[in-house]
Amino acid sequence: MLGALLDAVAISASFFGSTPTSGNLIAQVVALRYEEFTKPAKPPAWPSSFQANFTEVFGGFPAPPSTGAWYYHYEDAVHQWRADHNAPQSNNFCKCAKPNTTETCQLFFSPTGLFVNFPSLRECCSVCAAKDGCSPLKPDWLSGNSPVRTPGFDIIQGRACYQYCTPGAVFNDCLSYDENGVPCQYSETSTFAPGFTVVHNLTFTSWTKHMMHLLLDALMLYGAWHPAPASDDAANAGSGISEITYELPAPPPPFPSEVQATFTETFEGYDVPDSSGAWYYQYHVHGAKNWRVDHDTPQANNFCACAKGDTTETCSLYFTQGNLFVNFPTLGNACCRLCDATTAGCGVLRPDWLSAAPVTHTGVDVLDGRTCYQYCTPGYQFDDCMSYDDYGFPCRYSETWGDVVHNLTFTSWVVQAQRPATFDLPSPACAVDCPKLFPACMMP
Repeated sequence: MLGALLDAVAISASFFGSTPTSGNLIAQVVALRYEEFTKPAKPPAWPSSFQANFTEVFGGFPAPPSTGAWYYHYEDAVHQWRADHNAPQSNNFCKCAKPNTTETCQLFFSPTGLFVNFPSLRECCSVCAAKDGCSPLKPDWLSGNSPVRTPGFDIIQGRACYQYCTPGAVFNDCLSYDENGVPCQYSETSTFAPGFTVVHNLTFTSWTKHMMHLLLDALMLYGAWHPAPASDDAANAGSGISEITYELPAPPPPFPSEVQATFTETFEGYDVPDSSGAWYYQYHVHGAKNWRVDHDTPQANNFCACAKGDTTETCSLYFTQGNLFVNFPTLGNACCRLCDATTAGCGVLRPDWLSAAPVTHTGVDVLDGRTCYQYCTPGYQFDDCMSYDDYGFPCRYSETWGDVVHNLTFTSWVVQAQRPATFDLPSPACAVDCPKLFPACMMP
């Protein structure tokens, strides 16, 4: 069987040696490629840098499920590990720092110790020192400690996953890998008293060896929020705590030529339920141009309503170089052509649709713990906006008409080659026109 093929972006490693520069794209594409993993006869060591997203659940005591992310860099003299636990988190380190909150919490493991940051509360503190075990895990923390293979395997997200464990400072620490060496789940278990055993699972929803450009240095973060008074400069010399300031990412960066994203979808001023969805984007000046947008049930998208106004079932929009097609995969793969690409609003967005347009900076929001700067430009029907954080990483796409605001808040944004089949029309019926074409379908 071929190794797992992970579309990934090779990111220049040079940024690790310097402070991030505001306005830079989060990822500069060096190459789009497939990566292969070998079958794990034993657990592999971690790569020197990676990032991963996960879902977080506990067993043994009541705690709501949550999500989070890992960002890891362990190379030469640089040892950094950041673990984000999103609200409503129940992480033990977060509770040590601030026991009465479930707000998003970021753990910054450094060679000197662990710092805990609550971005929405703008509070940060040191919890423990490296000598107490509070430092970044080494890449071989599992593979170099005679791990014990748990008998059998687990099926996790459709993958057969093999678990290896080693005793940790407090918990029995385990990591499972699929047959291609891709991590499935991190798990830690401890029995604190007879009948009281806690199981803590992080199930990975993504894992890439090429880490995005994110702030990993807690002391720099602390310095940004708590600049030392001038009179204290001498006392703080050499402490590693320094003042840094961020500027707006200006101008807003263009889209990469290929990207995949997931989002939550909400409306303001319009009483419809929240939903979720995904973007698949491909735009090459001298090649393929495709954009597929999936709006999951119970969607309230205007294009979907034009094609089939009596349903909130999942709807996929296929923007092509020639036409916009609307597909309802759970309704017998119903599909129709809504408009041609020459109709305003029906074509594939250009990568520079915002960056090359006259834009207005309209404000600052804190989204999922990130400071995000919004830029807007008039669209065909709506005022179209996109917000980015300090590193040019997208936060939210937003469009406004009258008192209604439509938000797509990104939960992931991965620069990677899209599989050609992603943009294949699902049915021959797509060639048939919808009962009403856009924009006439928008009229009462």
